[in-house]
Amino acid sequence: MSPQEKIAILNDKLLKNPADGRSWNDLGVLLASQEDYPAARDAFIHALQCEKSNGDYHRNLGLVFSRLDMPEMAVAEFGEYRKNDQFGGRDYWRLIGSAQRKAGQLEEARQTYREGLASLQPPVAETFRLVQALYEMANEAADEQAVRDLLAEHTPAARTFLAGLAGKENVEAEDGWREASAIVNHRVALLVEDGKLMEQSGLESEAIGLYQDAYLLSPERPDVLPRLVDVYLKLGRADEAEAAAAKARADHADWTGTWIATGKVYEKADRLDDALGAYNKAWEIEHLEDLRVAIGNLHIRLGHDKEASEWLRAGVTADTKPEVVYNYAVSLMRGEKYLAAIPPLRTVTRELPDMPQGWQALAQCLQATGKFSEAIEPFEQGAAAAAGRQDRLPARQRGAEGRQQRQGRRGLPAGAGPGPEVREGAVQPGAGLHGHQEVQGGGRRFRRTAQAGGGRPTAPTTTRGCRTSTSASTTRLSRASRWRSTSRSRQP
Repeated sequence: MSPQEKIAILNDKLLKNPADGRSWNDLGVLLASQEDYPAARDAFIHALQCEKSNGDYHRNLGLVFSRLDMPEMAVAEFGEYRKNDQFGGRDYWRLIGSAQRKAGQLEEARQTYREGLASLQPPVAETFRLVQALYEMANEAADEQAVRDLLAEHTPAARTFLAGLAGKENVEAEDGWREASAIVNHRVALLVEDGKLMEQSGLESEAIGLYQDAYLLSPERPDVLPRLVDVYLKLGRADEAEAAAAKARADHADWTGTWIATGKVYEKADRLDDALGAYNKAWEIEHLEDLRVAIGNLHIRLGHDKEASEWLRAGVTADTKPEVVYNYAVSLMRGEKYLAAIPPLRTVTRELPDMPQGWQALAQCLQATGKFSEAIEPFEQGAAAAAGRQDRLPARQRGAEGRQQRQGRRGLPAGAGPGPEVREGAVQPGAGLHGHQEVQGGGRRFRRTAQAGGGRPTAPTTTRGCRTSTSASTTRLSRASRWRSTSRSRQP
């Protein structure tokens, strides 16, 4: 039956019995739902003429007066509602405050809400609706401190209220559950944001306390424990990181970030097979491109060249970060697919011309495919990029790396570069072609040196910097799963 049909039926009833207050009230409700507020007002007035002590009729008339921008009349009716309602009109303060807000009387509305909070003790469902109203007003006024103070004051009561609802058959349908939960969630969101700010400021120890408070308030929120894992790992507190990851697996085994955090813990402990298993579980839950890269990199470190190439190749597109493209090329080189590695390495050198490893790897591939003259320029570019990097290093580090390079050039025989294992840091910056003497002259000297090396060059190690963030907030909770970088890594 349409609203118009219902209205017609009620009008017929009222023609026969104009003293039917309930029908007048029902008619007013239908008219208000059609936004015909003047007609609804008249219907509610008729209802009150039939039954002056009915609190609901006064309440409905007050709401219509508020809609008609008549706040004084609305407040008067809400007062009558409170006097006549059998439950004491617990929503009296919220209704009056709403009318005052609509009339632009903001300070009066705040005062009304506060009076309601003081009167509704101990807290009941309506308490948290008043808190929500004050929260909305503070947000509208961009008063961050008021928001913080309000949530800090009322979150404990909201948490206690929710604990009292535990065990209910349909807890989410309980009066006040939605509002109390919103208050707790607002508080937790603030704590998490503050924790992230502490991390960004290098104050990881302070972030721990904030994340712990957030977890205690909302253990059902899945991203908090992985954030704790990140901070513990940054501070070198491996045991606590492992405990937090275990708790995350127990609480949220179906969430991507849980297994990413677990993989980080295992990587830190050099349990690479376990880390790979954890990342694979994360991949089963959610296919994230950064997670694909992490899995490909782990395969490289484990010496699984074929698997590494497959994982990394699938994620290489025109928009892929050059560090990822570089690692893909390394996986091809380790499989002796030097010709296939040349195009991605040209992309790397174009995007990151100051990355020596890219130029050096390109030179090796060109050399391995017999393109000696083409290899000269990338080799010289790599040497220049390495020299430029040395100029930017602190004196002590520059001297140490310079000695390392000189020792490498004097002591390594041809073809004796580092093997395919992935080390904790990036490949040594500034070192020439792995296993070959540095070439300072033209093509003839380069060819002679390359030919003297015999066989194919060894593949370079990968950059650790391509281990990018894999949080579900990336998109889902993005900073929760930030990868650690070393002093020599290159973040993509």
